[in-house]
Amino acid sequence: MKQHSHQNAGERGLALMMTMVLLFVLVILVTEMMFTSEVQKAISQNLTEEHLAFYAEEALLLRVEEVLFQDIEPPPMKPIDELLLSPEERELLESQKGTDSLHDYWATMRNVEKVGDGAITARLYDEERKFNINTLIDPKSSQPIQKRVELFKAIIKVIGVKEADDRGFVDEVSDYLDENKTGKYESIAANRPMQRIKEMLAMEHVDKELFYGKNYPKTELTFVEESDGVVFEQFDDFDEESEGTAADPFQEAKVPPYEEWEEDQFIPGLQDVFTVYGEGKINLNTAPFPILVAMFNEDEEVAKEIVIQRKKKAFKNLGDIASVTGASERSDYYKDLITFQSNYFRVEVSMKRENILRQRVSMMMRDGPNAITLFRGASL
Repeated sequence: MKQHSHQNAGERGLALMMTMVLLFVLVILVTEMMFTSEVQKAISQNLTEEHLAFYAEEALLLRVEEVLFQDIEPPPMKPIDELLLSPEERELLESQKGTDSLHDYWATMRNVEKVGDGAITARLYDEERKFNINTLIDPKSSQPIQKRVELFKAIIKVIGVKEADDRGFVDEVSDYLDENKTGKYESIAANRPMQRIKEMLAMEHVDKELFYGKNYPKTELTFVEESDGVVFEQFDDFDEESEGTAADPFQEAKVPPYEEWEEDQFIPGLQDVFTVYGEGKINLNTAPFPILVAMFNEDEEVAKEIVIQRKKKAFKNLGDIASVTGASERSDYYKDLITFQSNYFRVEVSMKRENILRQRVSMMMRDGPNAITLFRGASL
């Protein structure tokens, strides 16, 4: 009898243990199912966000193409706001036609659009405000073009390359670009035009500080001019910031007036003054301050006056530049390197969601009434 009782107790214990094991397994299965469901939900949400971001970026780039088109081919119906312009504002609008300047809508485009739980915005930068380094070499003779070499040397002097090194720097760039395979710097030479300006980082004469600059402002440079007791703020435009220092594009950075800069506080880099796009002419309506200084005999006063004048009204021709005191001689000398229109534009698209900021860059070329995308969606 006792043996039978012990057997029943053992069976009940075994049954209880099995039940507990089954419950434990069931809990694990339910937990795993819930976790898998949450993971799948997160993946699905991320995919949805990715698709929203992709299509939002595509829509924004189409909008940019439209902006670049309308900049040279305005719509037949004038916006109602334009009908309300004052005579002075109308004169300014008329003066912009046939030019590309910081007065144009593409230069001030700051639309921030909602995308799901995030936001997206685009900024346009004129690439032809810089010196196209590929035009340093004559493609027919593979020899440096003297006038372009002079401007190249003036630019690198402004950004701090020692005069003793500039000849070697010119030789290194020439060896990199020319088709022949003879020269002191052929070990790193590509013997073709540069495809990305970052290729300069492979050069012996270039380190990261020289390439990226030192705390150089991405936003507008402020000049403070006083005339008859009235203070005016004038602005200039600059290129993207140094690597790893991307600013929040949804907030404008605060840059002190130019007169308050310390000599070692803001130093431009090669990326701020050189490009691989364009036909080799520099748009004086948008050229950054260091290029203006280099082009006009390292005279900062002439460069500042050009910035002040173009803020009031876009330059349309060399005659307008010649009207700036001290600018006529150098503008005449560099006349074949000067333009007042641009056809290559860098588009930086920034997408922000919570604390995550993703930036992508596209390059567009304006060809007559068409905006052609050369590449899109490269990560910054």
